[in-house]
Amino acid sequence: MCKINKCNNINFTMDGYCENHKNYTMTDFNIIKNHIKNRIIKINPIDSKEKLNLFLRLIKYLLYRKPFLEKNIGLLYSMTSKMEYLYLALYNTFIYDANLENKLVNLYIEVNNVMDELIIQN
Repeated sequence: MCKINKCNNINFTMDGYCENHKNYTMTDFNIIKNHIKNRIIKINPIDSKEKLNLFLRLIKYLLYRKPFLEKNIGLLYSMTSKMEYLYLALYNTFIYDANLENKLVNLYIEVNNVMDELIIQN
């Protein structure tokens, strides 16, 4: 049975999530990669507040997958570069929003903390 409460579907991932909830996996790296790829296709180019918010949610999703990030540390560098670019470009676009700016800055700090933690572990 699926690990999600009140879901009676059959396990699909190695850590016990069904096909409907497979993106919750922490161990199936191919599913995580496909989820990232599909999300990036949906949000590129980031030209609206909604897409920026989806990008920030994707980063949050990745921060909960530390075993995946340990194996793909280059992704952290890409995320920080994109976040720096968005921060600098934010003021010059129509998508500026103080709340989104705060989320972006806080996630940038969190991503760098995770990066430092992973580098120290290795």
